[in-house]
Amino acid sequence: MQMSPPGINLMEVRHVNKHSVVRALHEQGAMTKQEISRTLNLSLATVVTLIKELTEEGIVEQGELLASTGGRKPVVYQIVGNAKLSLGVALTGHHIRIALVNWKHEVIEKYREKITYSNSETYWRHVYQEVMKVLKKERITSRNFVGLNFVIDGNIIPDAGYEDIIPVGIFDGLDVSVIKDMYLCPVYFCNSVKAAAYSNVGKLSSRNTCVYIQFDRTVGGAVIANGTFWGLSNRTGEFGHMYFGENNKKCQCGNYGCLQTYCSSDVIREESGMELEDFFREIEQGNKKLMSVWNSYKKNVIQAVYNLRVIFDINVMIGGEMAPYLKRWEEELKEILRILDIYQEQKDYLQFSNGGEFDGAIGAALMVLQKEDEDDIEFIK
Repeated sequence: MQMSPPGINLMEVRHVNKHSVVRALHEQGAMTKQEISRTLNLSLATVVTLIKELTEEGIVEQGELLASTGGRKPVVYQIVGNAKLSLGVALTGHHIRIALVNWKHEVIEKYREKITYSNSETYWRHVYQEVMKVLKKERITSRNFVGLNFVIDGNIIPDAGYEDIIPVGIFDGLDVSVIKDMYLCPVYFCNSVKAAAYSNVGKLSSRNTCVYIQFDRTVGGAVIANGTFWGLSNRTGEFGHMYFGENNKKCQCGNYGCLQTYCSSDVIREESGMELEDFFREIEQGNKKLMSVWNSYKKNVIQAVYNLRVIFDINVMIGGEMAPYLKRWEEELKEILRILDIYQEQKDYLQFSNGGEFDGAIGAALMVLQKEDEDDIEFIK
């Protein structure tokens, strides 16, 4: 039998065991009662009772029957994805992006609106109404909704969690406590680039190790090692402020020559005078003048990705709103990176995030779900 921590009563033992069952199902995806029993070293009778309770609570459900090797077909159990849901709300100077994510890391709903940010009651009331609209549309209740996470530009506080930040830039002076008081659910604020990177940490059973770099209106990222950020205070990955070369473009940090001034999505907008959708429509139609802009941009992206590969020697993942556009040239980018490879290993280390411009919102929602699980683990300790 699984040993219980000393000093806890029978009710707490049951809670510990139930959490262990849920976590095992999270990691494995689906398991039979016998597999759960063996994995957790719990008696089959205990597992049967726990599965029954978890099923009645709407946390676990029966999955598909497995192929029989003789006799009755084995029954597997899995977590109910929508037993826990969270919202990530990514705010920029120009857009609101919302992602509703469930316990299985499935994106249930995505919403995008073009709107200019202002630290005003009118703006925040509008955001509140949009959040409520999504929750109402998906019939989300307080029973399965675990929280809301806002994504903004902010400095991460040393020795604090990545959900603890000081608003900067257009969000400077924002009183987060006022916003939190508008909602009846747990509300958090997180750093925009770290949230985007967190969207790619992977599920419990398949944690990622990679360098994530976001090519958006800002450029940044994180080093993800086995599903967690690597480095002091979670602040590794300020790639956008690496010195990249002399130019006359001043970065928002105050310096010149930052990678962000070469590879942000605004570089395309400024040099073409067009929004991205219109720019790439012209590219597809063979506009030679704009193709020159695009080739220059790709060259800078390739150099940035190659530099990160040389430094960290792990896969490099591109995310942000430029990701789906760059992915159209995936084979070309990979071929050039193979040619540049000083080790001539012919490895394809370039990856692309599936979330694109919604990376931040998705990652923020996943942070809330992760925090919920960590709180349960802390109880067990």
